[in-house]
Amino acid sequence: MGYDFSKEAKKTNEDLGVSGTSALGTCNLNKKRIGALKDVTDVQTSDGNWNHDAYMHGMANGLILAMAIMGDVKPEYLEAPEKGR
Repeated sequence: MGYDFSKEAKKTNEDLGVSGTSALGTCNLNKKRIGALKDVTDVQTSDGNWNHDAYMHGMANGLILAMAIMGDVKPEYLEAPEKGR
């Protein structure tokens, strides 16, 4: 599982069609936030976390949805874990 935001993070103010530093500062802040979201998504989607119980499965899929929204991609959800796990 992985989403590559490197192209969006490398945009400059000129790419965005604005002057000043506010757009670039916002882009850098969003890059940090997306990085933090990716980190928690990686932990939550690891074996033993996402498939521990229904709550953790839902949490993982919610984080996958958040990453997909940020990356403007279709989410690839985790299937429900087998019963008795």
